Amino acid sequence: METKKNTVFTFLVLVPHQETRLILRKYCENLYNNIPAGAYDFPLAAPIAVLERPLAAEELKQRAKEIRKAMGNNKFAAAGINSVFFSGGEKPLFIFGPKIDAVPGAKLLPVIGCCLLPSKTDIALPEPPKITFRAAAVANMFWKPANGGFKWKIGKLYWLPKEDKASERRQGCQNRQTLLK
Repeated sequence: METKKNTVFTFLVLVPHQETRLILRKYCENLYNNIPAGAYDFPLAAPIAVLERPLAAEELKQRAKEIRKAMGNNKFAAAGINSVFFSGGEKPLFIFGPKIDAVPGAKLLPVIGCCLLPSKTDIALPEPPKITFRAAAVANMFWKPANGGFKWKIGKLYWLPKEDKASERRQGCQNRQTLLK
């Protein structure tokens, strides 16, 4: 795939809460001791869709609500390692990291990125810790090739709302309306 250096790719990403990212950061640091040369750093986020344009704030909020509604009170679970093709540059790359079992509406197989590899690897790499998390956010991620590597920026985070609190508020409003009748 031919790309210009000023080409910017836009992705919708799922970003785990900071506490989860700290656990993953430690794993990624250990991983770098075992991966082949030519690996690139990748943000601790899971690309879940390729976007033609960045989503506006209201669209991101709506997407966060949709994911939470579909998840209910369930947690995201990440276990096992996976590498997934990532189309964000001139050469084929693979995101390597813990696989998330399910993200409602994801267009890409969700993997929390620890690194980018130039090809799928058959070497035995350390297993990531099994993690579960409920707190996560969605955001636009801007990605572009730069100086033999890559640059990225993750936009403002829009946190998935707490389902139980939202349903409690709706129920409370319905109860008040019933009392007023």
